[in-house]
Amino acid sequence: MSDFLKKFSNDNYKDMVKNKKQTDKTTEETVEIEVIKEEEKEEMIKAISSKKSKPTIVVSDEKVEEDTVLIKKATIDKEETKRSEFEEEVVIDQHYHKKKIIQYSIIGAIGLFLCIAVFLLFRFTNQVTMPDFVNENVSSVQTWAVKNKIELKIEREYSLDYEYNIVFEQSKKANKKIQKGSVLTIKVSDGADPDELIKLPDFTTMTKSEIESWKIKNKAENLKIVTEYSEEIEKDKVIKFEIKDTSITSETYRRKDIATVYVSKGQEAYEKNIVVPNFTNKSKAEVEEWAKKNEIIVTYNESDSDSVLEGYIISQSITADEKIAKKTEMSVYVSIGKATIVPNFANYSMNDLEYYTEGSVNVLMQKKYHDSIRYGGFISQSIGAGTKLYGTSNTVTVVFSIGRPFIEDLTVYQKINCKIIFMISKVKEQILPIQLIMSIR
Repeated sequence: MSDFLKKFSNDNYKDMVKNKKQTDKTTEETVEIEVIKEEEKEEMIKAISSKKSKPTIVVSDEKVEEDTVLIKKATIDKEETKRSEFEEEVVIDQHYHKKKIIQYSIIGAIGLFLCIAVFLLFRFTNQVTMPDFVNENVSSVQTWAVKNKIELKIEREYSLDYEYNIVFEQSKKANKKIQKGSVLTIKVSDGADPDELIKLPDFTTMTKSEIESWKIKNKAENLKIVTEYSEEIEKDKVIKFEIKDTSITSETYRRKDIATVYVSKGQEAYEKNIVVPNFTNKSKAEVEEWAKKNEIIVTYNESDSDSVLEGYIISQSITADEKIAKKTEMSVYVSIGKATIVPNFANYSMNDLEYYTEGSVNVLMQKKYHDSIRYGGFISQSIGAGTKLYGTSNTVTVVFSIGRPFIEDLTVYQKINCKIIFMISKVKEQILPIQLIMSIR
């Protein structure tokens, strides 16, 4: 640091301020003395003019002026002495301005460097690497944009190649640095156009896998594939195709319309976990209730029984305690009561049947003429012998012969009838041509 600047160091500066204050104080005292001298001079003049008998002090103006001059001179000399001492210490530095320019240049260069460093630091710390969001869900882009302070602009378009909400284009290239706060534009798939017409194939000729492939290819999300068991349709074959809206046809079907394809799962295989009870002497109603609850297919056959009451089970096709699965078929025999066997009434006479009371058969006897069976002989019965009858109101009609009837000789009558018939035929032969002629006219 130059000698000039040293003069303004902390200690020297304090001394300079102290000396300045002393100089100012001396100047003030000199002014006060001069004021006092003037006041005394005026008082002396007033005393002389008033001629009062007071002790007087004669002070000549010259004396006063001399004292004042001496005081002023002493003060001035003192000030000049101090000023000379001060000026002797001042040394003028010829390179002061040059040093100042260098100093300010260095400070400016350092400031510029710091500004550039701060700018570069901000620039590099305010950048992020752009990821590749193609084939990603739009939600992942939104999360990344919020985290890295990127302004996101989303444009939606229909697309058959990309699923709904999947990004298929971005304005910034992947793996490049971008500034935070910049705008990123992405194109997001809105799925397939719901109003686009789709030509429907003949699903009845396709398998389940072929239908699923067609559905994926055409983005037909509203086409439902329902599988269900079928006893007749082969597995993976179509049972039926259905569009509930009758106004929609195969030609007017759009992607947003709802349709259903029913596909067979084949025959259902059930676990054998149902225990068959012993239904002997149980009522038919009990069997029906059990079959309905367990989805068992039961066939009911009727049979007579001498020991089992009507409406109760005689036997069953699947033995008791055996385990079966749902949809299993079984049969049971239901009693229709004790049967009455129709006898052979040819072994009975008319007199015997008048008092016949066996079983539940009611006999209705009829008598007819017969050319070959003698009187009292058996002709027929309405229900054959050995037939089983059930119930209490069974009627069998039995016919007996009362012999040949008595008839007169009808030969004469037969000849007369033949002549009449011959004459009638002749008349018809003559009338027929006349009718034809009249019809032609």
